[in-house]
Amino acid sequence: MRESPAIKGASRGRWLLAVAAVFVAGLLLGSWLLGGGKGPPEETAGAGDHSHEEAAVWTCSMHPQIKLPGSGKCPICFMDLIPLEAGSDDETPTRLQMSEAAMKLAEIRTAPVERRDLEVSIRMSG
Repeated sequence: MRESPAIKGASRGRWLLAVAAVFVAGLLLGSWLLGGGKGPPEETAGAGDHSHEEAAVWTCSMHPQIKLPGSGKCPICFMDLIPLEAGSDDETPTRLQMSEAAMKLAEIRTAPVERRDLEVSIRMSG
């Protein structure tokens, strides 16, 4: 005996419904087991030595010339602004500080600045 199309469609619908129910149940169970998609736990008051809310100046890590009074997005690249440390010197230009091992690894050499005439020879054919 052959099944009628109505019975075939009904069994296919029940099968799809069962698969969807298992999928949704898996999502709910995974969400519950992994903490419900919550972010990291909030810090309690006094737990950290410093808070980002205390920062007076916020800057972009890619564009240090951007300095804004509050948190938000960089107007150039739209990255999140980071708090500028209170001990950093805002009046001096940005300096790069590296350890001796890092300088050797990066093959950085420095020399004092000298004022002298340049001697360049240019060969031209014509």
